[in-house]
Amino acid sequence: MCSTLKSNFAAPHTRERALIFVAAFLRSFGVGLLGVILGIYLYRVGYSSLQIGAVVGTGLAGSACATAFLSFAADRLGRKRSLLLLSILSAAGGVALASVSSVPFFVLLVFAFVGMLNGTGTDRSPSFAIEQAIIPGLVPDSARTWNLAFYNALMDGGGSLGALAAGIPVLLQHRAGLGVFAAYKILFLGYAGLSLAIAAVLSFSLVWGGGTRPKSGYRSADPVPDKEGLDEAYGTVFFGCVWRWISD
Repeated sequence: MCSTLKSNFAAPHTRERALIFVAAFLRSFGVGLLGVILGIYLYRVGYSSLQIGAVVGTGLAGSACATAFLSFAADRLGRKRSLLLLSILSAAGGVALASVSSVPFFVLLVFAFVGMLNGTGTDRSPSFAIEQAIIPGLVPDSARTWNLAFYNALMDGGGSLGALAAGIPVLLQHRAGLGVFAAYKILFLGYAGLSLAIAAVLSFSLVWGGGTRPKSGYRSADPVPDKEGLDEAYGTVFFGCVWRWISD
């Protein structure tokens, strides 16, 4: 087992995979956090059940539309550029939630769509689809399954810890003496900061943002490899994400 782990971690592009793993963990942490507190927060603000459902549904619709679009456009725009843009848009969604008491409802819906707010607690975002397509091109065939499994395990762990972090507003109220809405505002600004931190992590990528071609025997990690094969890969992940979204 030790030799297997060593060979998997020692595969080429270790740094690139590490950046993806860290970004996925942090993003899943934020999604797990939103999955617990989004509906509770909106209810406390005064929104009805129908309005809360509209916000959550609009956020998921934004995520589905972004996934569909990037399934065919990510390699034209650039994988790194696409992931950075998605992180920045998620940060905008967090800022909108922090300001929800001072913006009209339709503005919140716009930011929910653009920011792809996910109230399900499970990360099946366009970033997830892109990363799932990147990882196989960074490892040999023998290490592909292990790396994808490790990637998903990290995401599950991040989501679980994010759900636990939903108790932070209560701690802020009791330990720091903050009001309930002030505590939630700090939390959502923290979510926005987390999204920007993800963008910062991804900005250190070299290979799949436009670097050298991997050695023979690996799938290309260049930003524009074989279009037909990539469209098939992205499409498969996209429809898998849609199915998971419907089942959730």
